[in-house]
Amino acid sequence: MTENTSDTASPETARLISEADFDGLVCAVLLRRLGLISEICFVHPQDVTENLISLTPVDVLVGFPFRDDVGLVFNHELVAGLMSGDHERHVTDSTASSNASVIFQYYRERFDDADAILPMVRAADQAGSRTYTMDEVLNPSGWTLLTFLLDPRSGLGRHGGLRISNKRLILDLVDHLTESSDVDEVLTLPDVRERLDIYKSHKSRFEEQIHRCSTIVGNVLFIDWSEEPTVAAGNRFVKYALYPQVNTSLQFSWGFERQTAVFTAGKSIFNRTCSLNVGALMLQYGGGGSADSGSCQGTPERAGEIRRELIERLLTEPVPVTDLKRIL
Repeated sequence: MTENTSDTASPETARLISEADFDGLVCAVLLRRLGLISEICFVHPQDVTENLISLTPVDVLVGFPFRDDVGLVFNHELVAGLMSGDHERHVTDSTASSNASVIFQYYRERFDDADAILPMVRAADQAGSRTYTMDEVLNPSGWTLLTFLLDPRSGLGRHGGLRISNKRLILDLVDHLTESSDVDEVLTLPDVRERLDIYKSHKSRFEEQIHRCSTIVGNVLFIDWSEEPTVAAGNRFVKYALYPQVNTSLQFSWGFERQTAVFTAGKSIFNRTCSLNVGALMLQYGGGGSADSGSCQGTPERAGEIRRELIERLLTEPVPVTDLKRIL
């Protein structure tokens, strides 16, 4: 990857297309600060892969495989089909941990305040690589805290009837962070503060709930949410901080009106000894995901069978049958 100092996209017409997550937020802020985009469109990956959104030659596509029908593509992951097409319009760096980092390095010489915005880029990298300390997970602050507050997997939307959606909040934060890089200031904004209050008020309840619903089976942490009326809000890595001895987790819950059994698996960010591709495992059950996490669903009748099979696949060593019987 080389640095670039030219106006690749026209500020009058260029549109950013990315996911509505923290990485997407930082990407939007970087491009907006350079005046390279005038519109932001946050989409689901399926919208792009299945052509559910109309793309134009002036679009800036971030986090998706290269396409010939857009103006510029940034991506930090090498996926199938990524290297086809016009490489000059495709900027990728497989050593980067976030798309924001790719954009920052590509345009670095054009930022007058590179040192000021570097912390937010590093936060995107940290989120992408999942390299948090236990204290950052259990007592987050600054950019780390904001990352967790914007993550739908923290479950804040299940509580309190938030004033605006996550996507709307991220769009608002693009405007704010384009003008100021002060994260402490961002954390005082009303809609961020609303989420922060919920997050803090649920901390003890969330940790207690994890302990109460968890069973350790060998190297696997099994969390059974199926009898819980609701799950408290909290970041998705807390379970690994509370149980650092495990290297994987499997969570079980019911879908809408108990019509489906939902399983979510993931690798610990502290005990990184699991080599299994979790997404590939879930694909065998009609689900999917990435190498580090994934999910699948099944019928209520097969819930016990799927649960047992998934745990057996996640185990690195055999365990006594009595241990498996405790969760079946």
